[in-house]
Amino acid sequence: LPDAPLTVAYLRYVIDLLLDQGLHLHALMPLTLLRLVAKRILQSPALERVTALRLAHVLHALGMTQKAAAERASLGDLRPTPEAVRRNAVTLRQLRNADEAFTTAMPTADDAPSEEALGIGSAPRARRKSCARPVEAEWVDLADLLLEEGEWAVAREWLLQAAPLLGA
Repeated sequence: LPDAPLTVAYLRYVIDLLLDQGLHLHALMPLTLLRLVAKRILQSPALERVTALRLAHVLHALGMTQKAAAERASLGDLRPTPEAVRRNAVTLRQLRNADEAFTTAMPTADDAPSEEALGIGSAPRARRKSCARPVEAEWVDLADLLLEEGEWAVAREWLLQAAPLLGA
């Protein structure tokens, strides 16, 4: 895919529209494609888990309880692993250190670049926009789906993992 995050954004949009309109059966194909993109192209376990759980919810809504149960069982335990918790703590520490280094190294008026260097007065350059979502946003989506299932404790763990990283 030329721009996989953009494709994922469009697939999410289509899935949300279909589910909002009650077209659960029609949402199965985009959900399956989204899971394939998450697994094979983006190699994002978080997005793959969220999509699989959402697929299980849609299957359940369609009355396919056995398939929904099999899909949910294939996910296993959805709690964050201790290794993931440690990795997230390290990432948060790095983000906070980078933020402190940035605020201490603020430029002064003497360090300001000239207008020519900034390109003031010339036509602005086009920037490529990104629609990539952080992994932490997938954790929030996963927690939302887990709350729908009544898995309050597991959802709380994912939200506690995501909150500091999203706020940093």
